[in-house]
Amino acid sequence: MTIYLIKKEKGRIYESEAIVRTLFGLELSHNKDGAPLLGGELHISISDTKNYWACALEPFPVGIDMEEKDRVVKPAVVKRLHKDEQAYLGALSEGGREWTEEFLSIWTRKEAYAKYAGKGLALGFAKFSVLECSAPAVELDSKNALGGEGVGAVVFGANGGSVPVRSFEYKKLVFGIAGADSAEVVVKDYAAPMEKPALDYAAGLLDSRAYSQAALLEKLTDRGYTLEESEEAIEKLKGYGYVDDEAYAKALARRGSESGKGSRRIAAELQSKGVAKDLAREAAAEYKDSEYPKALELAQKLAEKAGWPGRASFSGGADRADAAGFSGGADRADAAGFYDGAADPDEPLSREQKEDLYEQRRKLAGKISRKLSALGYEASIVYAVLEDLGL
Repeated sequence: MTIYLIKKEKGRIYESEAIVRTLFGLELSHNKDGAPLLGGELHISISDTKNYWACALEPFPVGIDMEEKDRVVKPAVVKRLHKDEQAYLGALSEGGREWTEEFLSIWTRKEAYAKYAGKGLALGFAKFSVLECSAPAVELDSKNALGGEGVGAVVFGANGGSVPVRSFEYKKLVFGIAGADSAEVVVKDYAAPMEKPALDYAAGLLDSRAYSQAALLEKLTDRGYTLEESEEAIEKLKGYGYVDDEAYAKALARRGSESGKGSRRIAAELQSKGVAKDLAREAAAEYKDSEYPKALELAQKLAEKAGWPGRASFSGGADRADAAGFSGGADRADAAGFYDGAADPDEPLSREQKEDLYEQRRKLAGKISRKLSALGYEASIVYAVLEDLGL
């Protein structure tokens, strides 16, 4: 038996009729009992999971089932099995790894046999067992009789004949087969249609937020749309005015400036969102003149929180600063913390006090520098702000 396997891609439609028509050039039909046929002659069995689609087709009746190994199994489903299978699983730790593996092995074999019989779930899973040790299944040498290593048994059919069933693992999957001694898995490529046209999907994205042209293109191609259909959709949206990189860049630059970010940070963030480098810099440059006042305002708040007064809070103190060993007059007075009421002019600072003040200034200057640099302010602005604060 040959099993044809397709790995599904997110957001695409996988309809069995369309798949078999594409893969084999034949139409899917059903016999009078409802069992699927291909081209009116070949027997076909189909199974699919969330992430995979598979089928087997032969000139004789076959059945396959497929489950993903990480499937979450609800313990209540065990009640649908044969009493011997329930007893077998009951001896294992419910929900554990071995229990799950054994359940999937049993379940896929039962599903495969039910499909082989043309009955599906209507066959009644509690009416037969696929365990080697229970009736109406009988034990066989699975390696020799079933072709290859795996778990197998023979299920007696209603007409007195017997049907080999087995299960085996393939990468992330567990397969069950019925009606054949062995199986080969062949992976097939299939370009399934998308659930939505690229234009509709892109419009849905833009309903929630704006995107640059490059970012939207990346979203579409990551979703699985071809480059051609993605670009075509974006061109239409640009014509409707829904994609406009210049307006997008200006809006983000304005918000960035309002939140206290420097032009360098604004430009970098715009480029990370797919805006062209020149356009990003142009949008960020519009707020260059307002950088210094914003940086100074932020630094003043940090200084006040740390208990360090800004230059505007000082009134004199130069002589006291010189007396304490600081040079630079009023500028150094600010740095040393010599403002009205801060020191007694007749009592110069001790060496320990000077060291404490210097350490306070150094830590605050470092904190402000790191904050402003992280927000994208250029070094010249950072230095000017520190100078203005006397740091």
